Amino acid sequence: MVCKRLLLCSLIAFAGCGGVAAIKPDPQMDQSQQLAQAAKNLSSEDPVQRGIAIATLGAAGPAAKSYVADLKRLENDRDPNVQNLAKDAIKKIEKGS
Repeated sequence: MVCKRLLLCSLIAFAGCGGVAAIKPDPQMDQSQQLAQAAKNLSSEDPVQRGIAIATLGAAGPAAKSYVADLKRLENDRDPNVQNLAKDAIKKIEKGS
């Protein structure tokens, strides 16, 4: 339960919905590089890292369209929070296109 709360709080802070993001984008990376790095983190063993990667892709909207297939695989993730985040990110990406 604590782990789920931590994940949720981390994602809310990251998304800017409840505070200052703990992770800031690298100013030396352009958006496509940031999205590619986030996509790599989708396969992390850590559900928090997967969640942050999903949130990053979802926040990018249509720019992350090429990663929808990767996100769809996470709809069946072993962590239900990751599953829900993936579904929401897919909606955000497809809604903006």
